[in-house]
Amino acid sequence: MLITLSINSIADRLKGRHPSMTLFEAPSFALNELGIRGLCLQTAFLSGWDARAVDKLRDEADRSGCPWLTLVEETPHDLVSDKKSTESIDRMEKVLRVGHRLGCSAVAMAVKAKATADEEEVAERLKRIVTAAERLELNLLLIPQDGLMQTPEQLTGMIRMVGGFRIGSMPDFEVAHATSDSEGYLRSLTPYASAVYAAVGDFDIAPSIDAVKSVGYEGALALEYRRESPPIEEGLPPVIEQINAILEAET
Repeated sequence: MLITLSINSIADRLKGRHPSMTLFEAPSFALNELGIRGLCLQTAFLSGWDARAVDKLRDEADRSGCPWLTLVEETPHDLVSDKKSTESIDRMEKVLRVGHRLGCSAVAMAVKAKATADEEEVAERLKRIVTAAERLELNLLLIPQDGLMQTPEQLTGMIRMVGGFRIGSMPDFEVAHATSDSEGYLRSLTPYASAVYAAVGDFDIAPSIDAVKSVGYEGALALEYRRESPPIEEGLPPVIEQINAILEAET
C-alpha cells in the first residue's frame, strides 16, 4: 500500500485571507514533513484555476517526487433527473480531464440518489462517465453515499451493473466506523478500490488497516486528518508509523 496525503488535511493552511501555504507547496510539505510520496486532491481547491495553473501544479509535484494520484469530486452529483444528470455528466467529464492533466490515476465522485431511484437509469448515466474515464486511462471511483449506494451490497451491485475495468470504489474509514461492522464493510468494498480514504478521527484505525490488508489491497491510502488536535505535523507521524508497522507485520 502507498500512504498518500489528502489535501483536506491541510485545508486550514490553504484558505482564508492570509494562508500559510499555497497548494504548490503541498507536495514538498507532504514529502519533507511527513515522508509521504503521493497526494489526493479535492476539486474544491482548484476552483477558478486555468489549465496553465493545473500544469504548474503537476510540474511542482513531479519536481518534488510527490505526485497527484487521486482527484476527488466531493459534492454528490444528481444522476437521476434528466436536466441535472446532463449537467453532472458534463461536470465530471471536465473533472476527468483535469485529473488526467494532473497525472492522476483515479478520479472519485459521489452520486446523489434516493434508495428508491431507478438503478438501471443511474448505471446508464455512470457508464457515460466511465467511457470518458476510459478514454483518458483513468479509474472512476464511487464514494459511499446515503441512498442508492449506501451499503456495500448496493455500491458493489452498482459497480457490477456499470461494468468494465475502470469503475470501482473509494471507501472511507470514518464511514465504515459508523456502521455496525466496520471491518466487514471495508472487506466488502476494498477489493473494488484503487484508493481508500484513511480517515484519522477519534477512533483506532488499526482494525481498518488490518481489514484492507486482509483482502490484499495494494493501492493508495489517502490519509485525511479529521482530528481537531494536535496539528497535522504532530498528529500524523505516529499514525503513519502505526500503519507502516501493521503493513510490515506478518499476516
